[in-house]
Amino acid sequence: MVAERVRSAIAAVGRQYEQLEGPGITCSVGVAVHPFHGGDADALLRAADHACYRAKRKGRDRVELASGEDLRAAAAA
Repeated sequence: MVAERVRSAIAAVGRQYEQLEGPGITCSVGVAVHPFHGGDADALLRAADHACYRAKRKGRDRVELASGEDLRAAAAA
């Protein structure tokens, strides 16, 4: 919920500057939760990073929670 509030706030700031050209400001966020997605900071960061890249692949400007796929990819990295 916090990540979605941050993403939404960033989008709102972008809308304040509509006169600027381009698609506006977007934010993609990957979220990992201890201990479900990793037992230490490095594992959590890797899982969140993979979730963030998944958010970007799905069209950007979204929040994605780490999944089993992200955990497997993070463990292999």
